[in-house]
Amino acid sequence: MIFHNAPAPVHGKPLTCCAICHPEKHLLKQSVQMLCLVLICSPLAAIPSSSAMTAEPPAKHAAKAHLLSCAGSERQPVSISKIDKNHIATLANGQQLLFANIKITDALEGKYLDDLFANSTVTLAPSGRLTDRHNRLIRQVILKPKRQPEGEAVAPLWLQQHLVREGRARVYALPSNYLCVKELLESEHQARLAGKGEWRQGGAFQIHPASAVKLLNRLPQGSFQIVRGRLKAVSINSRSTYLNFSDDWKSDFTAMLDSRLLKRKDSRWPHLKSLISKTVLIRGWLDHWNGPMIRLETPEMLTVEAED
Repeated sequence: MIFHNAPAPVHGKPLTCCAICHPEKHLLKQSVQMLCLVLICSPLAAIPSSSAMTAEPPAKHAAKAHLLSCAGSERQPVSISKIDKNHIATLANGQQLLFANIKITDALEGKYLDDLFANSTVTLAPSGRLTDRHNRLIRQVILKPKRQPEGEAVAPLWLQQHLVREGRARVYALPSNYLCVKELLESEHQARLAGKGEWRQGGAFQIHPASAVKLLNRLPQGSFQIVRGRLKAVSINSRSTYLNFSDDWKSDFTAMLDSRLLKRKDSRWPHLKSLISKTVLIRGWLDHWNGPMIRLETPEMLTVEAED
């Protein structure tokens, strides 16, 4: 005899004769059992686990993960003993420290940095080459306040980004140290738009037009400058590549780079001729050779400005 409407086994148990002969009674019993499970288990589901009760809010985790995600994972706690007038720090062990990827304004008072470091614990993070040729450390710097206001958690501070956001530093890149430059350039752009710090009108930070050749020629050789212009032509030969901003390439402002950089398999350079007629920013150390010139060493020293 086959019962087409017989209930299915519960939890793998075989059906009894009662369940087969009186399926309506079995279904009622099964419904009561399920109701009991719901009433008992639902309140327990609402109780958070111990790990959930002790975990920090997701936003805090996200903030911590985002801070210096561009840098290497190694973290090195240090103590700062002093900072000189050139904004070079000396550690407690006597080793010197360079703040990677930023040029701090000369107008910044030493007391400002002294106060920042005096009230914070200091941690270093690598973002490329670890030392320069003088064996000075090159690091990103994280500051964490020593004293937290009661009932309030103060997030750690990325020193380089903080100084750039406040208009107290400009961004530079080196071939061996560029991993965090993208984030810093965005912070610099926002500070410039807002006129923060030295980006205010008449401040120490200026972007010079590529057409202002006489002005550029008066600026000190070796000084860090940012120049804006519409790219006129790109000339590439076996040794050097030239980015020209006027027809008079012998006296106009020019950006130059080693052509071998464009041929490397790991090259990050854009297709330079595709930038012709676009407005670009060139940053770096000014030289004077057939007019004012900046030598480009890494693609981050050249940025394309958005068209209006």
